[in-house]
Amino acid sequence: MKPASQYLDRGRDFGLLVVRIVIGLTFVYYGWTKIMAGSLKWEGVGSAVGVFGLTEGHVYWGLAAAIVEFLGGIALVFGFFVRPAAFLLFFVMVVATVLKARGLDFSAGDSVSEVFYPASMAAVMVMLLFSGGGRLSAGGRGKKTSTVDPKQSA
Repeated sequence: MKPASQYLDRGRDFGLLVVRIVIGLTFVYYGWTKIMAGSLKWEGVGSAVGVFGLTEGHVYWGLAAAIVEFLGGIALVFGFFVRPAAFLLFFVMVVATVLKARGLDFSAGDSVSEVFYPASMAAVMVMLLFSGGGRLSAGGRGKKTSTVDPKQSA
């Protein structure tokens, strides 16, 4: 009798596809809304780099973050350049996580849940950075990523 994990391994690429599409569409949506919001929004988003001591170019940093979110999301959805997209999106989410964490004021009733979204997205980007897009991606082109040989497990 084969362990259940062996059957689940055959669905690894499908799981990656679902994660890529859902997370990718999320980034596409948030990136597009930031791009369309204009320079005031870009400056607000870009000011997040101030936590690292960068005091200039906030409009450009904000626009860059919005473009990375939008194009990175598209890359995830279609499975092109998944690892480079995940790498860039990871850094955007790390900046967002640090910004949210530094702004917490528990005495004012702030909740740590504000930090969970960007931190979770950063963790998903680490997973995609190491796993890639899987066989069901445009970049995977059917390459085997699972350790299970379908011929032997049938």
